[in-house]
Amino acid sequence: MKTISIKVSEANNTQLDWLMAKCEGLPIRRDPMAFGVSSANGGYWVWDETPSGRMSRIGKEYSPTNDPALMWPITHRAKIATRPAVGRHAPADGWQATTWPTLDWPHQGETSLVAAARCHITSTLGPVVDVPIDLIEIAPQVSQDQSAADEQTADPAPGH
Repeated sequence: MKTISIKVSEANNTQLDWLMAKCEGLPIRRDPMAFGVSSANGGYWVWDETPSGRMSRIGKEYSPTNDPALMWPITHRAKIATRPAVGRHAPADGWQATTWPTLDWPHQGETSLVAAARCHITSTLGPVVDVPIDLIEIAPQVSQDQSAADEQTADPAPGH
């Protein structure tokens, strides 16, 4: 697997979800059903082949950056605190996270879940991490696909 180093502070949600699965020691497989990495059912999966194991696409069904039911147990276990961003260098609408008892709030995110994920990943793996290069290469395609879908579902202009 080809990887590339990225800063956790700059990782997108899918990259953060993949890193969270890695931090949690979950079995990760690349395109286990051979649909193609950039297809709707391709990509990276949490793929546990035990009888009651989880099989969830990372960034979709397995998405701690979007699903509190996945993130909050980790946050509780790791003693991660979140709060609305404050301070001179904080984003206006963002969140911050830190681990107890440190109170310097270094981790930023658009949501409390993203800030908590960045905090957990950094404290577990460090501030710079390796991710599969596929997660870098398919990100623009996913964004373009979503933009096209958004345009198709947008309300037509008045008078049309």
